[in-house]
Amino acid sequence: MPALSYDPAEPPASPPPECVIPLMWLMAYQLFRDHRPDRDGFCVTCVPDEFVPCVGRHLAERGFRVACGGSDAAPLPDSGAER
Repeated sequence: MPALSYDPAEPPASPPPECVIPLMWLMAYQLFRDHRPDRDGFCVTCVPDEFVPCVGRHLAERGFRVACGGSDAAPLPDSGAER
């Protein structure tokens, strides 16, 4: 896998140069920001019972990869929460 031009822990709001699907990047960024941890490590959107990285954060990270032309082959982790 090629080196990233951004820090995955703090991706930029604007798509990086290698981004091939800018709209997907912008949507993934919003999802990434929405599913941030609170001071106790819980997702501020998925509260009360899901730690970060939650499913929303995993989807955002997947969106960044796909937006930059990467693979979408990795399965999402099981959150263990009843839906």
